[in-house]
Amino acid sequence: MKRQNIREENVMHLSHEPRRDVEVHQSESEKTAALSLRRISKSYPGIQALELVDLDIWPGECHALLGQNGAGKSTLVKVMSGVEIPTEGEIVLQGNPRRFSSPGEAQANGIYTIHQELSLAPGLSVAENIYLSDLPTTGAGIIIDWGRLRRKAREDLLNLGFDIPAETPVGTLSMAEQQAVEIAKAVHRKAKVILLDEPTATLPQPEVEKLFELVERLRGEGVAIVFISHRLDEVYRLCDRITVMRDGRKVVTKTSAELPAEEAVRAMVGEKLIGGFVGQLTTGGRRRINPRGADSDKETPILEVKNLSDSHLLTDIGLSVMPGEAVAVTGLVGSGQSELAACLFGSRPHLTGEFLIGGRPVRIRAPRDAIKAGLGWIPEDRKSQGLVLDMSVQANISMPSLRRIQRLGFRKGSKERQLAHRMIDSLGIRVRDANQHVGTLSGGNQQKVVFAKWIAAGAQLLIVSEPTRGVDVAAKETIYEAIGTYLAQGGSVLLLTSEIEEALMSDRIYVMQRGRLSDSFAHDRIDSDRLLSMLR
Repeated sequence: MKRQNIREENVMHLSHEPRRDVEVHQSESEKTAALSLRRISKSYPGIQALELVDLDIWPGECHALLGQNGAGKSTLVKVMSGVEIPTEGEIVLQGNPRRFSSPGEAQANGIYTIHQELSLAPGLSVAENIYLSDLPTTGAGIIIDWGRLRRKAREDLLNLGFDIPAETPVGTLSMAEQQAVEIAKAVHRKAKVILLDEPTATLPQPEVEKLFELVERLRGEGVAIVFISHRLDEVYRLCDRITVMRDGRKVVTKTSAELPAEEAVRAMVGEKLIGGFVGQLTTGGRRRINPRGADSDKETPILEVKNLSDSHLLTDIGLSVMPGEAVAVTGLVGSGQSELAACLFGSRPHLTGEFLIGGRPVRIRAPRDAIKAGLGWIPEDRKSQGLVLDMSVQANISMPSLRRIQRLGFRKGSKERQLAHRMIDSLGIRVRDANQHVGTLSGGNQQKVVFAKWIAAGAQLLIVSEPTRGVDVAAKETIYEAIGTYLAQGGSVLLLTSEIEEALMSDRIYVMQRGRLSDSFAHDRIDSDRLLSMLR
C-alpha cells in the first residue's frame, strides 16, 4: 500500500496543471526540464531515421518511449546518449544547450544509458565495477584503499535498496543485481538522466519487482528516467508520461492517465489498419482456403503444434497451418514471435510440445530435423542467420539442396547453375549474374535469395519472421511478391510479424501476447477495435 501511495503522489505531481502549462511554453520548459530535445532530426543515406522530434524529460519523472521496430526509439536514445550526432536540432540539458560527440561526453553531463547488454566486467568485484574510473586511494595516492572502496560501494547499493556484498564478483550476480550495480555506477557519477533500454527483457518477475523498486527510489531522488519497453503493463504501472514514436516522428506525448493503452497501441501501429493490404496473400491464382468452412474439416494441417512451451516466455502454444494457407502470428514487439519461430525451426530449445507435419508426429530438436520435415525459415536477421554474404547468389541458393546436386560427394556445377538460374528467374531476383556476391545486393533482393534457397530445397512450409524489417517500401513489395509466388506454387506460410498490415494480408491471424496465443480468426472477419484490444 505504501508503494502505491508513493506512486499516486508522484503521478499527481507530474501531471498537475502547472506542469502541463510549463510544457506548452518551450522557453520556460528549457529552464526546468532535466533534458529537452528540440527539433531533432537524424538521417542516413537514403533513410530519415528521426524527423523534428521535440521532447521534455523532467526531474523525478519516469517517461516511457513506445513504438514498433523502426519507429525511431533506438536512434533517439543514441542521440541522447552521444552515440549519434543529430543531423539537425538541439539538445538542452537543464536549460543549457549541449552537443555530445561521444557517450563519454553525455556521461560527463549526467546522461547514462543502461542497455540490455550491460557494460560490466564480470571478473571484477561489485565495488571495483562501481568505482573503476574513480578508485579511492590512500593519502599518498598510489595505493588503493580497499576497505574504503568496499564500504562506499556497500553504502551506495544499500541506498538503492540492494544488500549485495561489495567483494562479490559481478559475474555471479543475478541480472537484476547486475543492473543495480550498473545503475549504482551512474548514480555515483551524478547521473541526472538514466535511459533504461528494455531493462526487463531478460528478468523473471521477482527481479522485475526489484528493478521497479529501484526506479522508484531514483525518481524520489530527482533522477529523470527514460523507460524504453514493449511491455505495456509495465509502462502503465511505472511511468508518469508516455511518448509514442512512429516512422521517426513523435506521434503523441501524454500522461499515462490521459493515454489509454488501446490509444497507445493505435498510435504505435497507425490508424489505418484495414485497407488495400487485406487479403493480398489470399489471392494470386492459388486455391483459397476457408479455415472455418466445410472443406477445412476434410484436410490435414501441413503443420500442427500442440502444447509448445519453453523455459523463458512461450506458454502452451497451439496453432495450425492448412495446405496452401497463409497464417500470421502478430503482436507487439517482444510478445514472443521471434522465440516461437526459433522453436519451430529447432534453433531454440523447448520444454514441451508436439509437432505434426501432414498429420504425422515429428521430432524437431535441431534445424536439420525441421529441414528434413519440409520446413524452411526466413529469419528476421537475414544477414547473420539467413545468408553467407561473401558467397555467391548461386552458392547461397544451393546450400540447403547440396544432396540433390551432388554425385559421389562432389557438387555438380551444371545442376547448381540450373537451380540458381531457375530461382533467379522465378522470383525476379535482380543480379548481374549468379556468381555475384549476395552482400552486394539490395535488401529486398537479399531477402528474395533467402526465399529462393528454401523453395529450391522443396520446403512445404515457410516460417517467415519479420520479412520486411529494415527494407524500404519498394523492397517490401518485392518481398510480398516472393511470398505470393511461393503460395501460388502450392506452398504454405506461417508469417510471424509485428507489422499489423502484414498480418492483415493472411488467411488467418493469431494474436500473441506475452508468449501466449489467442484463437485464430479469418482475415475477412477482422474488427479493428477487437484487434487493437487483443494487442494490449
